[in-house]
Amino acid sequence: MRRLDSAAQFARDTGNATALARCIELQLRLHGMLIDKAQIQVERVDLMATLIEARKRSFPTAEYEAVPNPFD
Repeated sequence: MRRLDSAAQFARDTGNATALARCIELQLRLHGMLIDKAQIQVERVDLMATLIEARKRSFPTAEYEAVPNPFD
C-alpha cells in the first residue's frame, strides 16, 4: 500500500494523470471497492427428464410420463 501511495505522489508531482488514475484504481481494487464485471451464464437443465431417468433406474417396472414444462 505504501508503494501505491508513493507512486500516486510521484504521479501528482510529475503531472502524470494517467499514472495517478491507475494508482487510484489499484487502491480501490485492493480495498474491495472496485470489482470487475462478472460474466454470468445461465444454463437450462431439464430436471424433469433427469428425474424420470433416475426413477426408471430405481424402479424399472414403473412407467412414468413426462410432465409438460410450465416454462416452455
